[in-house]
Amino acid sequence: MILYGVLQRLLRETLLKKGSPSNSLPKTFALNFQPDISLSKNYLLLIMHNKGIYQAENLEQKVFGKGVRGKNLSSERFAPDKPPQSFSIRPTVRCGMIFILLIVLIILIVLAVITVIDSLYSFKVRHEDLGGELKIVQISDLHKRHIGDENCRLVDMIREENPDIIFVTGDLVTRDCYDFTEAERLLKKLNEIAHVYLIFGNHEQSLPAEYHEELIQRVKKTNTYYLDNNTSKIVVNDKELFICGFTPKYTTYRKDGYRNLDTVNKQDIINVLGDKPDGRTLLLAHNPLFAEAYSQWGADMTFSGHVHGGAVRIFGKGVLSPERKFFPKYTKGVYTVGNMKLLVTSGIGKLRLFNPAEMVVYKI
Repeated sequence: MILYGVLQRLLRETLLKKGSPSNSLPKTFALNFQPDISLSKNYLLLIMHNKGIYQAENLEQKVFGKGVRGKNLSSERFAPDKPPQSFSIRPTVRCGMIFILLIVLIILIVLAVITVIDSLYSFKVRHEDLGGELKIVQISDLHKRHIGDENCRLVDMIREENPDIIFVTGDLVTRDCYDFTEAERLLKKLNEIAHVYLIFGNHEQSLPAEYHEELIQRVKKTNTYYLDNNTSKIVVNDKELFICGFTPKYTTYRKDGYRNLDTVNKQDIINVLGDKPDGRTLLLAHNPLFAEAYSQWGADMTFSGHVHGGAVRIFGKGVLSPERKFFPKYTKGVYTVGNMKLLVTSGIGKLRLFNPAEMVVYKI
């Protein structure tokens, strides 16, 4: 602004000396000149010339002394018959910014569309052949989502697989749902297909006490095996299996927000389930992030969900866990942890991106 004031004063003096009355100076002088004040000295003189303000051969010396950066500018350079070409970088910058904003907007729209499709419409069946004839279907984390009217599509797809056992590994309902009619209806239909084993996830655990108890009673009415830190022995295809359900303390999911969460170790599992049964043992544990403890306890296979595949998947990696931790270790797929296989489904409900809902069919 100091430079602007000096330039304005000297320009007035120069034009007056050339015989121009003071009232002939353009009223828009400041308006025409001020926006370009931040440019170089050379460019200021070019602007003044082209706007009809520069009329004196020695204006450069009057304003800037002996020239710009030590070099005198000749009058020939700014001769009226050879006016310097004016240019402006501002329209170019503005167009570039608009172009970038448009690209960003298009990307955001595309991501939003994919998120809606993955969260509300996409559904896949993943098959994992682990070298056996026993067929198990696992579903998890339905929350509020339905696959078809009253989950009719989900039931039909499970029926087509003709499984020996069905595992429901938690979060069949969401924590703010107090009407369990649809959950009860689904379990009844699944029990018409095969034996159903169910554990609770963090959402069922966080229900108010009266609703928590109501849900347990409704589950039992459907002949579903509800496993809450207990074990069920089953014989399928002449093979004896122990199916155990582990329910950790709720403080492993939430405590002071998501800070200072409790963990699970081998002794914690022994305290509620006892020692591993003497035989092939399948553990249902909602949270896969304690896989090392499950392996140390001795489970042959552990079936988990909870992490929703990491919500967003990039290059096959899950980005975020429900505990707000980035890039959790176990999100989706088959993992080997010690001598145990950890089988994690990305589940069905919740918002997701590049991460379609799924049910999983295992052959073990």
